[in-house]
Amino acid sequence: MSYYNLERTMNKTGTVPISEFKSEKFQQFSSASIIRWYEVIADWLDFGDKVYIVFYEDLVSNPIAEVEAALNYFGYPIQSDMKQCLINNFTESINNNLRRKSHHNDCPFNEDNILLFRLMIDLAAKKLKEKTGKVLPHKKYRCYPSDELRPLAAIRN
Repeated sequence: MSYYNLERTMNKTGTVPISEFKSEKFQQFSSASIIRWYEVIADWLDFGDKVYIVFYEDLVSNPIAEVEAALNYFGYPIQSDMKQCLINNFTESINNNLRRKSHHNDCPFNEDNILLFRLMIDLAAKKLKEKTGKVLPHKKYRCYPSDELRPLAAIRN
């Protein structure tokens, strides 16, 4: 949704009207984007020499530890002054993001997109597990049906 907002408004902080998220244009954009998302993940996992996986959820919950782990993985241990700089900047950034408004609370995707998302997320989760042993935190995704395959109407509300 963030990329859609950027593409439509040509502004990093701009937002389109909420009604636009129900449009056919948005649904087509979403379908193409999830397929491309999977292709990028698959290519990195299949062809990357040294790939470090960072999950957005982990980055948001503990950004300093994630940056430090990534730097260590690539052989660049973090210096104490650099770590303090990160702490200062992340704290300011997190506080600014908390003040921002959410786009909306409802899942904007139609049933076809939700099913396509589930397929692409499941394929990515399988490939990620096979290649790295990491588990995709897909159960945290707002518009992802649980293993019990809740009715799609329940996902959208």
